[in-house]
Amino acid sequence: MRNPRIRAAATTGLLEAVEAAGGQPLRVLAAADLTTAELADPDRLIDMPRIAALFEAAAAETQNELFGLQMSLASTLDVVGTLSYLLLNAPTVETALRNLARYSSLHMPGAPIILEQGHSDVHLVLEMNDSLLGPCRQLVEACVGFTLMLLRTLTRQEMIPRQILFAHSPPARASEEVSVFGLPVRFGHPRNELLFDQRWLAYPIASADRTLLPIVEKYVEEVLRAQEDEDALVTSVREFVAQAVCDGHPNIAGIARRVGMSARTLQRRLADADTSFKTLLDDVRSDLAREYLSRSAVDVTQVSFLLGYSELSAFDRAFRRWTGLAPLEYRHGNAH
Repeated sequence: MRNPRIRAAATTGLLEAVEAAGGQPLRVLAAADLTTAELADPDRLIDMPRIAALFEAAAAETQNELFGLQMSLASTLDVVGTLSYLLLNAPTVETALRNLARYSSLHMPGAPIILEQGHSDVHLVLEMNDSLLGPCRQLVEACVGFTLMLLRTLTRQEMIPRQILFAHSPPARASEEVSVFGLPVRFGHPRNELLFDQRWLAYPIASADRTLLPIVEKYVEEVLRAQEDEDALVTSVREFVAQAVCDGHPNIAGIARRVGMSARTLQRRLADADTSFKTLLDDVRSDLAREYLSRSAVDVTQVSFLLGYSELSAFDRAFRRWTGLAPLEYRHGNAH
């Protein structure tokens, strides 16, 4: 699965809500290792575990177990950017939900939304959990709450799901949470999901412009293809870096020639994919170092040379940063 990320727009209003509750926004940012500059661009994709940590820190700072949920119920469709046009201009709830599932990667790549239709129920499943993100209850509840707000905005009806299921354990104030949702909530379920009556699928969306929808869909498909191209580029650069590491000392100018662009263009394209040449080189060296040390008898000094380090001490520092262990300690614990 791709590393899950989410647009910075998902945090819209979070710091203001913390401040309004008497909390310290800077303390919340520090707890998640984020800055206001990183959140300033709504389209910036940020690793989802960091955003989950931000929501958890905000809940702790405000001493509000319902922080994520209450924030989402007060938000607007603008939060999901271009995706909102695919929802607002869908003719029915079914089309809107199918668009939400199909194009959710526009807003949070790597954390898919799945639409499942049963005999009488519709299941909207959110694939986010602690094993993937670390503690993420607040972000999960914010996403589920946003989906509920979305359905009510589109239909202009107080849509009440049959049930809301969460994978996390119940909070201390579960009864208050149930009253916010207006229906029973189950915790400790295998998945995070909304269940609602299938009859809602046929409900019309009053704001829909059927002439606009295909235009937006075409634009979004082009955006998604661009995303796929960026993923392919990162894969290619990683492979060329691995070859260059084995053959000598990789540099961005040489790799850029291999992929058919200038070094400056490659830097920009990698930045658009939320990475950099330096990051990819570091990742490749880390992977190769582990392979050399666990699957071969090559001397540590030779491993250092093979990875392009001029001094053993520099390799030792890098390896400790990657693993927390010295190279020989890692070899003794992971020899195959």
